[in-house]
Amino acid sequence: MLDLKVRRGKQEFRVVRSWFAEEKRFCIWLTNLPSETYTANDIMAIYRSRWQVELLFKELKSHTNWQRFVTAQKAIVDGLIWDSLLALIIRRSKALQIMPTVSLFQAAKNVDVWLLPIFECISHKAWSEIGTRLEWACSYIFKNAQKSTQRKSKKNIALDGIYAGLNA
Repeated sequence: MLDLKVRRGKQEFRVVRSWFAEEKRFCIWLTNLPSETYTANDIMAIYRSRWQVELLFKELKSHTNWQRFVTAQKAIVDGLIWDSLLALIIRRSKALQIMPTVSLFQAAKNVDVWLLPIFECISHKAWSEIGTRLEWACSYIFKNAQKSTQRKSKKNIALDGIYAGLNA
């Protein structure tokens, strides 16, 4: 691990470098966060969190048609963004309640198939049907949203693991 203070002209920043043996490569981060407050490991965790946030926005753009809004009114655009974030939170929390090891990406790709019928029951107050819809959703997610094992899929670099490390 390397953590250097560097000055270029009047600007001062840090260069944090770490070797990842498993991947056989160095990663380098540049930051202006003070070393008195943030360790090199904190810097790496923060930047990994940033990548997770980027992936969330990619998911939102892919599954909520964020490519273009049909309005230029800021209040409406803000509302659509907040609604999309709320839908993402609901979609993810329901998928995780149904199956804790679910692939959130796979579950999000077809939320209209498994979550919409549950919301329809709620909106129509069809309380007697919710149990059946939940069972079907569980079965559907179990069959269609299994998490695939990935080389980089490690608990400490997922968003929850990063937050746990920063809050420790």
